[in-house]
This record gives sequence, structure tokens and C-alpha cells, in this order.
Amino acid sequence: MAYCWVSTLEQRKNGYGIDIQIRDVGRFAESQGLKVWRFYRDEGESGVLENRRALRRLLRDCRAGRVEAVIIPSLDRLSRDLRLSENLFWQFANLGVQVLIADMPNYNAGDRRDVLIRQIPDAIAEENRKEIVERLWKG
Repeated sequence: MAYCWVSTLEQRKNGYGIDIQIRDVGRFAESQGLKVWRFYRDEGESGVLENRRALRRLLRDCRAGRVEAVIIPSLDRLSRDLRLSENLFWQFANLGVQVLIADMPNYNAGDRRDVLIRQIPDAIAEENRKEIVERLWKG
């Protein structure tokens, strides 16, 4: 399984749309000898929302034991909120779901240093989102 997300602003700004994320996840999966059976896709929703439709479906399928691993294209495609991201990683771990990160192919959730290395960009992504929001408000 794979999860891809893009907000309208982010898609316009960086051109990292769903199609590119799907491509990147597919390339990663192929390089690892994996098959993606389903893509959970959220488009045009804020990365700080916990209630994204496809994310809810993914978590429901994880709880039902239908998901062993989920691939995300990059850390900031899971969330742009550090607390939410950490909560999601915690939930996946407690459900026995392995999280694979396409642009961090050597990430090992069992290695505390890898976890720290993962958390730093998550914190930066949250700060970047806050800067964007602040600029929009100043507008």
C-alpha cells in the first residue's frame, strides 16, 4: 500500500503532484522488489488535518490487518505537523505496519538514530508550513 497527499498550494508551488508521487513510490517499490496494491490519495487537503479521507481509510485498513507496509514518497507527504506525523508513525508501529519512505530508502524505524534523522526534517516541514501560512496572512 502507499499513501500520497498534496495540498492545492503545495502542488502549485512545487509541482510535486500526486502523479509524480505515484511515480516515485512505484520506482521505489520496484527497486525494493515490492508491489503496490493500492494507493491511498488525499488531494487538496491541509497536511495538518488528521481527518483526511484517504488517511482515515488507510488507518482503518491497518487496524483491520489488511496492511503490512505502507510506502510514502517523502516525509512531508505524510504530514506537515510534527505531532501528527509522530502520532501516525506511533500508530503504524503499534499496528505492526512497516513504514517505508521512498526518498529515505535505508530508513530503519528500529534504529533510534534513523528515527532522529526522520524527526528533524519533519520539524523543518512543519516550520515551512507555518512560514507559508504567515506569508499568506500578511498577504
